[in-house]
Amino acid sequence: MTAQTPEDALAYEATQRLAAIVESSHDAIISKTLSGTITSWNRAAERMYGYSAAEAIGRPVQMLLPQDRLHEEMAILAKLSDGLIVEPFETVRLHKNGQRVDVQVTISPIRDSTGRIVGGSKIARDITSQKQAEAARERAQRLEAEIQHIQDAYRLRSQFLANMSHELRTPLNAVIGFADLLKSHAVPVDSPKYDEFLEHIASRGRHLLELINSMLDLSKVESGKMDFSPEPVDLRHLVRETCAMVETSARAKQIQLQADVDAGLDPVELDPTRFKQVLLNYLANAIKFTPEGGRVTVRASPEGSDRVRLEVTDTGIGIAQSDLPRLFVEFQQLDNSLTKKYQGTGLGLALTRRLVRAQGGEVGATSTLGVGSTFHLVLPRHPIAAPVPGPAHRLLVIDHNPAFYQRLLDALARSGLQVDVASTPQQALGMADQHAYDGITLDLRLHNQGGHNTLAGLRRSGATPLPPVRAMTLQIEDNGSAAFAVADVLAKPIDTREVLQSLARTRWPEGRKARILVVDDEAPAVSLMQATLERAGHTAYGFQDATLAMAALDTLQPDAIILDLMMPVMNGFQFLAALRAMPTGKELPVF
Repeated sequence: MTAQTPEDALAYEATQRLAAIVESSHDAIISKTLSGTITSWNRAAERMYGYSAAEAIGRPVQMLLPQDRLHEEMAILAKLSDGLIVEPFETVRLHKNGQRVDVQVTISPIRDSTGRIVGGSKIARDITSQKQAEAARERAQRLEAEIQHIQDAYRLRSQFLANMSHELRTPLNAVIGFADLLKSHAVPVDSPKYDEFLEHIASRGRHLLELINSMLDLSKVESGKMDFSPEPVDLRHLVRETCAMVETSARAKQIQLQADVDAGLDPVELDPTRFKQVLLNYLANAIKFTPEGGRVTVRASPEGSDRVRLEVTDTGIGIAQSDLPRLFVEFQQLDNSLTKKYQGTGLGLALTRRLVRAQGGEVGATSTLGVGSTFHLVLPRHPIAAPVPGPAHRLLVIDHNPAFYQRLLDALARSGLQVDVASTPQQALGMADQHAYDGITLDLRLHNQGGHNTLAGLRRSGATPLPPVRAMTLQIEDNGSAAFAVADVLAKPIDTREVLQSLARTRWPEGRKARILVVDDEAPAVSLMQATLERAGHTAYGFQDATLAMAALDTLQPDAIILDLMMPVMNGFQFLAALRAMPTGKELPVF
């Protein structure tokens, strides 16, 4: 044995010191050959990965890599072999028990005494806790943002409800007030004030209807169920016609109203009703926010070869640049302090945006405070082709009782009809979107939503013209069901237009108008229905008691019956059961 030189002693001491540092490190320190074989493994590596040094040394380093990270090690070994520097990076490694470990890795080359690269040294730091903390912070930030969004939504909802309450109460107060005056005979019938008060009632009623329709329209557009009926139009005539609708308002404020439509726009194909609706909203806002003596201008011009641009420019109060992004947001008005001076619900521009976008267009605005604003919309000159209606003789059965609707399906199928079944309101709405039906059977007690509400949703959807309800079904005791043939189902509050449309689908005796029996326990409902029918030329007989109506059937011999289902003493279902049992009542149309 040769004597140890001082130099050898120093080298040995340095080696021992380095080994101690490696062993006491909190980071995993691993060395490997250029082929990836592990050659050293410290205690931190044992703690981090779960393998002892005896288990790890001599095995390929790939045992620590998940399948989706194998490419990393190949790239690292290739860089080490070429003498390239491997920048520190974050990655994922595997514990012995299969759990993934988030690590930060630093890799350095190992050289022999001649300077040749023979392997690599890897220092890995467990950053799982750091990653979990970062994820927790991100979740907290997202949660905070969601809470803020909910708080903003509640605040906007509260503002909207307060504003809408005022908007609804104002015309409703006038309707009730003037109606009470007329009812108390405070104004003689032959007085000019009588007609004036009636006009106030009618105009305020129309205003209420517009408010409600705006909310319903917004809901329909949001759900993608708005009905659009594009047709070739004379855009110049359409713009002038819409301008004429606000001419009185403009004249009252001495506002100059101008329209300029480019002659090169013909032809244009769009939904004239929806176009007038959005243009009217722009014009009404422009007139509302333009002081007396100002000017409002409508311009329509081509935008490219296949789009049309409409602009409404005013000389009004203008809008701050910071407020422009909030213009078309639902339920918002830019300044609540203006609410009493400038009435509105915050629905108009939001509805305009959704109506235009639903037709493949876009909206926007530019403005300068104290100078005026320009609101624009861009629409395709020709719409996307409408879907082809479904086959004829197709029925939609809306019922949640499998035992009943299976029997109904079998009977209808034997009649050669194509039948679809919806057991939930959502299924019914989806099917109505996809197919055109010739008739519907309706379960009046459809779970969650009810048959009447489902029918109202279908009629509002606008997907296709809704066919009449040909039968009502009702689950009764002992899991049984009853079915009643009807001509259609109408929902309260009664829409007179809907009533007349339903009646128009019924064939009446030639040469005379129909005799129609109206049965409803509410006197105003009977009066309204009688007035509606008589105005359309029919003869109407009103009854508030279903038993009296039943007794009068043989005498009156009606051609149809409009029947309220929910009545005292004899309800509508009992009336229907008795009617269908009569020889003369089996085919009588009932609405």
